[in-house]
Amino acid sequence: GVERIRVREPLPLDLPGEAEIVRLLETPDVTTSRGIRDRAMLELLYGAGLRNEELCELQVRGVDLARQQLTVRGGRPRGQGRLLPLSDECALWLGRYLDQVRPELAADTERRLFLSTLGRPMARASLIDIVRRTVRRAGLKQRITPHTLRHCCAAHMLRHRAGLRH
Repeated sequence: GVERIRVREPLPLDLPGEAEIVRLLETPDVTTSRGIRDRAMLELLYGAGLRNEELCELQVRGVDLARQQLTVRGGRPRGQGRLLPLSDECALWLGRYLDQVRPELAADTERRLFLSTLGRPMARASLIDIVRRTVRRAGLKQRITPHTLRHCCAAHMLRHRAGLRH
């Protein structure tokens, strides 16, 4: 039979195009630790279609760069984990963050992947601010939030003929 897909809300019509997203992703100053971290987070929000809370809850142990996979816990449905493929670009920036930046931020006991400059787990509000500041620096006029990047991931995948279930 045909499987029905529930649509909770329609995709926004004024989503940024791929050129705007590339401009946004390339905006962080990757000569700095903060810029590398921000680029890795933006790449995951867009490239893996992560929800804000999923990105903030990511665990270091969920990253498998050798297989270019990411285990995501939390989000919806509650408690279920899922395995996501990482694009080459996501894996590259996540690897740079893990090798060059996270060791200088992390306490040995911290398991969360993304940390603030103070070494604390990334807060949702901080992530929203980082995206907002990066959008402004990129010179984009549209309102873009972490969730907008998730919608863009889906819309751009569909435009390139990915299956709707992906």
